[in-house]
Amino acid sequence: MNQMQSLSRWSAARLISFGLMALGTMGLGLIGLGPMGLGGAALANDPAGHVLECYQGETIIFTADIADINQFDASAHNVTLTQTVPMPQQNAIIYYYGPDDILCVVVTA
Repeated sequence: MNQMQSLSRWSAARLISFGLMALGTMGLGLIGLGPMGLGGAALANDPAGHVLECYQGETIIFTADIADINQFDASAHNVTLTQTVPMPQQNAIIYYYGPDDILCVVVTA
């Protein structure tokens, strides 16, 4: 029985450690220090149909609500919001989180 509890604790510790490592990597990406490099650009649509242009190494997070997107300070993040490109393009990976459809665009190359 003790061996089973020990194995369970070890597995839980590994899972927590992996989760913290993943969160740390994501956090670095959010501030542009992750393994994404610099330079280059990509375009990606958000769920409301707007286009987000961001640069390699940038990670932009905002909600799908158009009011929130209109309040997004693009100049502070070195990005441009337009309505001209219909589909995601050029190495943009789009992640959705939770019930609020939070959008995260990461340019990888």
